Order: sequence, then structure tokens, then C-alpha cells
Amino acid sequence: MRYNHFLGSARHHKEIGTTMQNNLLLFAYGTLRTTEPESKMFQHKLIESKPARIFGRLYQIQEGYPVLQIPNESVIAHASDYLLSDWMLNTEQTIDAKEPDAPSFAWIQGELLTFPLEEDVLESMDAWEGFTPGKKSFYKRVITQAYTTDEMAHRCWAYVCLSEPRAPSRPLKENSWTRPKDLKY
Repeated sequence: MRYNHFLGSARHHKEIGTTMQNNLLLFAYGTLRTTEPESKMFQHKLIESKPARIFGRLYQIQEGYPVLQIPNESVIAHASDYLLSDWMLNTEQTIDAKEPDAPSFAWIQGELLTFPLEEDVLESMDAWEGFTPGKKSFYKRVITQAYTTDEMAHRCWAYVCLSEPRAPSRPLKENSWTRPKDLKY
């Protein structure tokens, strides 16, 4: 399968999700990537950005924005009103990288963003994504697992959908999103 090469040695690695105890990680695959104009809303808090991959399926909605669908079994936790508690409770365990069992999904390219572990660090991004914990929204913020280019697994937040987005949207054949020329910030 197409993802075996990337997980080849990661399958044998384990990493503690709290090796960076004072930081929070977020996987960005669209407008939150550091190359996009929307990233200005959080640049002042960004500590680091690394290339990363996550297992899923990428769509583009009618307006031109991307949405990432991940397999339900890839969700470690759903966001609640308590960002710090969610993060600390769900990143303390050892990560055992395993090959996902979802043949119609692929590796999606993005960035693993590192932020300080602060209660309000994701507020502007939640607002941009139209996400409020416990409320109905198009994007869900979940804790899942991403892999950096050194094949290490990292627990991270991601804004995703958990089922195929309703029309009007289209699946992307590419494994990364390219901003449409007519999409304004």
C-alpha cells in the first residue's frame, strides 16, 4: 500500500507525546499553514513549524477552502471547553505508531505547528474555522496523530471533518492543498 514506505520505520518507534510539556501541537493542511496569509493571526505565538503528514482524505469546498476527513479510528479525543485539560489528558500516553486500516485514505501533507501551552492559544484559529466546543460546526477540532519527516509520531490538534463533506465539495487528487487564485483572505 502507498503508506507503508512512510511508516516503515515509524512502526517500530514510540514517542512520548509530552516530550514538549510546555507546548501544544496543531496539524495545519490549508489556510493555517505558515505560507498562507491567514497565519498572521497566530504568528506572534508560533514557536516552530515542521513538515508533517497525516492520514486522511482532502476535499475542497465550493468557496475554495480545504477540509480534511480522517478515519474515525484516528481520533484520540474531541475538543471540549477545557483545552489544557484535553491536551494534557490525551498526550501523556506513549504513542505506538501503527499502520492505519483505511484503504481509501492517503498521506496528506501539511505542517506541524508548535505553540506555547496556553488556554487561549487556539482561540483565533477556532474562530477562523468556525469551531466552538460542544456546538454544531463544519470543522471539528480533534486530537489525532501526525508524523514528521523523521518518521516520529506526534499527538496534535487538527481541524477536520469525520465524514465525507456534503456537496458542494470535491475530493482532491493531490495530497496537499493549493490555494485557488481567486480565494481572498
